[in-house]
Amino acid sequence: MNKKNDASDPIRIESEVATPLENELKIIDESDIGRIDRQYEALLKETQKQEKVTLETAATTEDKTTEDKRTKKRGWLSRIFGK
Repeated sequence: MNKKNDASDPIRIESEVATPLENELKIIDESDIGRIDRQYEALLKETQKQEKVTLETAATTEDKTTEDKRTKKRGWLSRIFGK
């Protein structure tokens, strides 16, 4: 049996699907590239802002947790030593 004519050959079928025809390829012009660049920059800035807020929130939460632990220790010591 000839492999080229075998319609059940998955490799041949997959390669035909994965390779678009020449006329199906999308042509990207320079205005699209500029628009995509602007969108990318905006998303990058937004991501950096969110990352900064997340780090600040984590630092604040860590400070509060440390403060709560100190308060609990002082409360425990004051119960023992009466201070």
